[in-house]
Amino acid sequence: MSSRRTYTILGSLLIALIVLELILVYVYHINPGVNFPFLHSSKSPQGPFLNPSGSYPSLPTPVSAQLLELYYNFTYNPSLNLVSSKPYSDVYSLQDNLLAAAALYYLNDSRWLKVMNALKSNLTPSPFLVLLNDSSFGWNFTCPEVEYVKEGPYVLAYVSYVNGSEPLEWYDFPNYSFLFAIYEAERGHVNLAQQVFSRVIANYWTGYGFKGQNRYYSSSDLALAVIAWKILASYNQTFADRYLPLMKSVYNVSSKLQSPIGGFFSEYEVVNGTIVPLGDVNTETTSLFTIAFLMGNGTS
Repeated sequence: MSSRRTYTILGSLLIALIVLELILVYVYHINPGVNFPFLHSSKSPQGPFLNPSGSYPSLPTPVSAQLLELYYNFTYNPSLNLVSSKPYSDVYSLQDNLLAAAALYYLNDSRWLKVMNALKSNLTPSPFLVLLNDSSFGWNFTCPEVEYVKEGPYVLAYVSYVNGSEPLEWYDFPNYSFLFAIYEAERGHVNLAQQVFSRVIANYWTGYGFKGQNRYYSSSDLALAVIAWKILASYNQTFADRYLPLMKSVYNVSSKLQSPIGGFFSEYEVVNGTIVPLGDVNTETTSLFTIAFLMGNGTS
């Protein structure tokens, strides 16, 4: 009798553990919804975006806010309340618009809320959610996959980080490494975040940028480095000050990458010490630079 009772208890515990695991899988992997309470508040909405309080001495902002506004004026579609992936494009990436909403917020452009409202029912788990000050998700992502859906004359691009076949190894990429450092810092694991940041610098920094797996430098790595550095400065100024000389180089290279139409080039190469912009001028890259150099205070 006691044996049967023991089996019953163990069986109940096993079922409870399975149910708990299914709930966790749903929350972290399957559930596509990402909820931002500020979007549903009756009060005047405030952005959820990062606002680090570190100090960044002697680093003048290497971007023109006026030119950035020009770029978003050119790419914003008022009928969709979305920003196109690049000038003269009919493709609207939801991930790009997540970043564009943050960028518009830092530009004090009220269209950020229109973009967020257009996105809110389609937000899915993504490493980039940390840029919306959200670190409540589990870091269990797969390599991104893009689905294109035709909507009248437009094409919507849906990027998924949870449905791929291969795991996303953040340490193989400078950009995801910086996002992971921000994620861990915002979760209170500052020492780990500092280790991740230091590792990226040691492994990828060349003096001109972060050399990843491609032939050319990715411009967005510079922007993400600045964002991560500012976040870490708000937790440990002494640690951040160690990287001030390197950040001056990052700021200097970044100042060469803004185009006359306001956006930022996605890639660049170095020829005899000269920065040569390459690739598209696009919304993802432009938005990351806007976030990097307009967020926080203490810039001069």
